[in-house]
Amino acid sequence: MSPSQREMTSSDRTYHPAFSEEDATIVLTSSDGIHYRLHPFTLRTTSGFFRDMISLPQKSASEAGDTKTIVEEEQIALDEGNKVLTPLLKMISGQAVEKWTSLDEMKDVLDAAQKYDMPGPLSIIRSTVASPPSYITLADPLRLYIIAAQHDWEEEARAASVHTLEVCLYDKTLESVLHQVPSAYLLKLFRLHRVRRDKFREYIERDNRRFGLDICVSCRAGNQLTPLEQIANRFVMEMDQKPGGNFLAEGMWKEWPLYKGAMCPHNPGTLLATLCGDKIVEDLRVALKSLPATT
Repeated sequence: MSPSQREMTSSDRTYHPAFSEEDATIVLTSSDGIHYRLHPFTLRTTSGFFRDMISLPQKSASEAGDTKTIVEEEQIALDEGNKVLTPLLKMISGQAVEKWTSLDEMKDVLDAAQKYDMPGPLSIIRSTVASPPSYITLADPLRLYIIAAQHDWEEEARAASVHTLEVCLYDKTLESVLHQVPSAYLLKLFRLHRVRRDKFREYIERDNRRFGLDICVSCRAGNQLTPLEQIANRFVMEMDQKPGGNFLAEGMWKEWPLYKGAMCPHNPGTLLATLCGDKIVEDLRVALKSLPATT
C-alpha cells in the first residue's frame, strides 16, 4: 500500500452508496478506487476466502472490569473493478442486482465468485445459465455452453446446448473458441449436431422415398438425381451446417431455383412445387419436431 493510501482517511474515500454504513468495519477497495463498507459477519459467512482472512473483533477489559469490543477498521484492496464487485457484493448482502448486460459481465462476476469462494453468487449465476433464453444468451449461445461446461454443470450445459443448434461447429473462426470446451462436453455437442442431421436424413428418406413421396425412376435422366432427391440432399446439407433447422422451418428454401424451377416431366408445364410443395412442408415440420434437442 502506498503512503498516500495509508494516509487516506475514511472521509476522503468514495464509497459505493449501497455500502457506506459507518458501523461496517471492513472496507473493500476495487481496482478503480471505489470503496465498500461491509460487516465482518457478512463476509465471513458468505465467503470462504474472507472467512480465513478476517479476524473476529477482539475484547479488552475496562477499568471497571467490564468488557467492550475494540472495533478496528480493516482495509482490503481487491483486484476486481467496481463493475464486478458491485453485483458480487450485492448478491452476498441480499440486495437487488441489475440484469446482466452481457455474458462477459456475468463471466467476470462468476470468476470472482469462484476466486472468493462464494457459493451464494455461484448458485445465482448457475440458475441464470439454466433459465429461459434472453437476448444475452442468444447472442452467444456457444459461450453460454462453454461457461456451463467449464464448471461441470451438466444440467445447465444440456439446457444451453439447444441454443447452439444454429451455430456451425465447422466454422474455422470458432476453432479457438471450441478449444475452451472440456473434451467430454465437446464430444456431446458434436454428437448432438451429428445425430440431428442423421436422424433428419433417415426420416425424409424413409422407405426409399423422399418426404413420403415415391421417387419416379423415369424422372431420372441417366444417373442424374430427381429434383426431389436433389432437394432432400440440399436439406441434409443445411442440417449439417446448422442442425437447428430454422432456415428450413422458415421456408427460405422455397426461393431456391432448384425448387422454384423444377418441372414435373409427366405433367408438362406443371411445377414440382405445385405438386409436392405442401407434402414437403408437412414432412419437414414433422421431421424437425422429432429430433433430439439437447445433449
